[in-house]
Amino acid sequence: MEQEVDLLIVSPNEAEPITPVVEEAFSKGIPVIVVDRKTSSSMYTAYVGANNYQIGKLAGEYVAKLLNGKGRIIEVWGLWGSSPAIERHNSFVDAIAAYPDIEIVAEVRGEWEKEGAKARFPAVYSQHENIDLIFAHNDVMALGAYESLQSRSAQQQQNL
Repeated sequence: MEQEVDLLIVSPNEAEPITPVVEEAFSKGIPVIVVDRKTSSSMYTAYVGANNYQIGKLAGEYVAKLLNGKGRIIEVWGLWGSSPAIERHNSFVDAIAAYPDIEIVAEVRGEWEKEGAKARFPAVYSQHENIDLIFAHNDVMALGAYESLQSRSAQQQQNL
């Protein structure tokens, strides 16, 4: 703002830390385009990105049908505090709320990365082995959880 920019384009890693700066720029009349991830307020000119609420809602509706209204889920989160992770979680929960026999029993911090999900998944899974489904906020974290389970299965086969 001190450089008197004509336009500010931001892609926040997390919503909270950048919100005050975006609000200040917007309040000063500087057009602000938020890309991929939102801030914690609606004080910006335009948002370019996915409808993450709809993504989570569709996933929740699909899961409810797939599980026939009953099941235990481990959720693999994107980066906590990022708008896509918050919106995907909230809408998934909203979608399965009509099914009291579906519950999220544990959460894994995948932070949008395959290796993070793969590394953190075993500790959570070891405490909640009786699950029916893994819901990951993106495909690479789903792959990390899958590879973790594959490694576990291979190790169990070797121990027999």
